[in-house]
Amino acid sequence: MASIGLALTNVLLGIGSIGTGIGFGVAEQNKMDELNRKSKKLKEDVATASDLYDHVYYMVSVNLERVKKSLDKLPSDMLEKLQKEVAADMPESDTEKAIQTLAKVLGYAGSAAGLGAGLLQIVRYFRNRKAKGEEPSEPPEDPPFEEVPRDGVEPPPTIETETTFTKTPMMTRLINGLNIAGIIFGVAGLATTIGLGVWTLEKLNYALEDVKKKQKQITKFQNAMEKALDIIVKQAGLPDKTYDQLKKMADMWKKISEHFDSYQKEFYYAIEGYYNGKTLDEVKKLVKEKSDSTVKPFPDDGYPLAKVIADDIKVQIKNGKTDAEIVKYFATENPKVGYRFVFNEFFISMLR
Repeated sequence: MASIGLALTNVLLGIGSIGTGIGFGVAEQNKMDELNRKSKKLKEDVATASDLYDHVYYMVSVNLERVKKSLDKLPSDMLEKLQKEVAADMPESDTEKAIQTLAKVLGYAGSAAGLGAGLLQIVRYFRNRKAKGEEPSEPPEDPPFEEVPRDGVEPPPTIETETTFTKTPMMTRLINGLNIAGIIFGVAGLATTIGLGVWTLEKLNYALEDVKKKQKQITKFQNAMEKALDIIVKQAGLPDKTYDQLKKMADMWKKISEHFDSYQKEFYYAIEGYYNGKTLDEVKKLVKEKSDSTVKPFPDDGYPLAKVIADDIKVQIKNGKTDAEIVKYFATENPKVGYRFVFNEFFISMLR
C-alpha cells in the first residue's frame, strides 16, 4: 500500500525552491524563511503521522473491521462445528490475546479465551443481545476525530450494511479515523497556493496560512489516532504506546478472517447445491471442487445445516421476499438465533 501522506510531502518539497533568485525584499524573504521553517516541520510531522497511519492505524482498524465482518458470515451453529478446524492451524499462544482484545473492542463483557470457542462465545453473545434489542455494554467516550479540523470538507457517508452485531463506540471511532484520513492528507489547498506562479508578499501569506492550517490538521489527526490506538492498547493489557504488539494482533485478525472467508465460500456452495436439488454426495463433490486448496475440509456435520438454510431460502423466495428482505431475515429476524448470519445479497440473487 502506497503511503497516504506521500502526495502531500511531495507538494511541500517544492516550497523551498519556488521564489529562489527572484530578488525578494526583506519582508518577502522573512516570510519565505518562515514558510520554509514551518513547511519543514510540517513535512516531518506528515511523515510521522503517515507512517503511523499506514503501518499501524490502518492495519489495526481494517483488520478489526474485517474480522468482525467475517464472523458475521456464518451462523453460530456453523461456527460451533468449525471450532477445532479453525484452531488447529493457529497457535493458541499467538491468538488468545488477539481474541480477548477483539472481544473487548466489540464490547463483549465476558471472557473469550481460546480461538474457536472464544469466537463462538463472542458471536453468540452479540446475536443474543441483538435478538433481545440490547445495546452494547461499552460506555460511550468522546470521539477524538471530532476535534480534527476538516476545512469544511466532510468524509463520504459510510454505507450501512446488515449485521448481526450491535455497533460499539470503539469500532465507530476507528472507522471514523479511516473515513477522514483522505481529507486530512489531502493536498488541494496547498497545491493551489503553490501553483500560483511568481511569489509576492500576499501569496506568501496565503501559502503560510495554508501550511498553518495543514499543520493543525496533521497534529490533531495524529493525536486522535494515538488516542484511539491507546484505548485498544489498554484493552489488550499492553504497555503504553506498544503499537508493534497491535500490529501482530492485526495480523492474527487477518488470518482469522481468511479462515472464515474460506469456510463461507464452502458453506455457500453447499447451500447452492442443496438449493438446486443435489444429493449429499453431489453437494460434497461440489464443495470439494470449489474449495480453496489451503482450507481444511468442510465438516461433515455442516451439511445438514446447509440444507436447512437452503430450504429456508426457498420458502422465503416462494413467499415473494426480495433479496434484501431475505438478507435481513437471516441477519436479524430468523427465530432460531443460532441460524442468524449475514448473507451476500448477490448470492441470493444468483439462486433465483
